[in-house]
Amino acid sequence: MVVVLASVVIAACSTSGAAAGCTTGRTAPVFTTTDLQGTRVVLSDYAGKRVLLNFWASWCGPCRDEFPVLRQIVSSHDDVQVLGVVFEDGKGPAASFMSDQHATWPGLVDPKGQIAAGYCVAQKPGIPVTVLVDARGVVRARHLGPIDSAADAERLLAAALPS
Repeated sequence: MVVVLASVVIAACSTSGAAAGCTTGRTAPVFTTTDLQGTRVVLSDYAGKRVLLNFWASWCGPCRDEFPVLRQIVSSHDDVQVLGVVFEDGKGPAASFMSDQHATWPGLVDPKGQIAAGYCVAQKPGIPVTVLVDARGVVRARHLGPIDSAADAERLLAAALPS
């Protein structure tokens, strides 16, 4: 018997209809899902830390290019949690990719693209997309495309300085 834990995304909408995760300064849409190993992951578990939600896939070349920078962020910032949201990819290829890339952060399952939708991540303009959520759960920045360098990462993180 297979038990599936469905991803739950609650995205507050503005008066224009845009999801909260699409707009900086708004509360980040909360979600509950599992990582690629089946462990439950809840965004609110990371309250008090800056969170980088990185939307990626194993088939994405620019995603491969940015993983070393994400590893550097994890190793140099104790107050930052990277959560890699698997975008339109299978669990097997995603898990292999994370292993090959020596990723130490959770790779999150996104059934039906609900997390991606809550954060306005779509096939166009594409991935990678990284969303910075501050320690209080507010979206502070969106970065489209790969984070190319440590300097780019520091500029992104500066949008939500630690408390």
